[in-house]
Amino acid sequence: REDLDGIDLTWGNLAAICQLVTKIAYRQGIGNILAEGLKFAPQKMGEATKRYAITSKGVAITSYEARGSMSEAVGLAVNPCGELHGGRGDPERMIFDSLTTCTFLRNSIRDVFGSVADWGVQMLNAASGWNLSAKDWPELVHRGALMERCYSVREGYLPYRDDTLPDRFFEETIHTKYGKPLKLDRNQFLEQRAIWYKAAGLTDKGLPTQDTLKRLGMDFVIPQLKDVLL
Repeated sequence: REDLDGIDLTWGNLAAICQLVTKIAYRQGIGNILAEGLKFAPQKMGEATKRYAITSKGVAITSYEARGSMSEAVGLAVNPCGELHGGRGDPERMIFDSLTTCTFLRNSIRDVFGSVADWGVQMLNAASGWNLSAKDWPELVHRGALMERCYSVREGYLPYRDDTLPDRFFEETIHTKYGKPLKLDRNQFLEQRAIWYKAAGLTDKGLPTQDTLKRLGMDFVIPQLKDVLL
């Protein structure tokens, strides 16, 4: 309480939450540190606080409890940008961001257009004057997903190091409302991550090969990443 400038931050205390949010917004007292976000604030508050900063690549994990599903856990971990509500690491769902459309609409889009590919190429053709067909869609999706990954690698992201989750997901057991214990097995997680990499056409380190980049017309990326690509 002393660290919080006297705020009684107990569970469910709405008034206290509002007080703290105001301090963060105006960077007053403890709010000046918390305003740095979950990645940087713990570095200023002490090593012990890092355990409570639940992030993926510095972005707060907010949407799903990954201990309930290994596929959700891997999908969250392999996203180059960290936590992304609803998008995870699925390349096609990542492309929805490029098309400025919520991925939650994908089922309705299939109902109306027949497939996401048919909808996507129609949008792109109308906006750009291109003449794409549904056959072009898989390569376009692959290229878009790799571009995001390569851009992140250029900025310091290393998949084999960073595609993981906080230790608490592997070490701390939670229980469902029916009493079922949930905790991720780290070895199984790494095995499933390797399978995801292979399915995405990546190396065992989560990186694209130079041959793949050339095939997709992304030769211009190679010089930027020459120190890490095979």
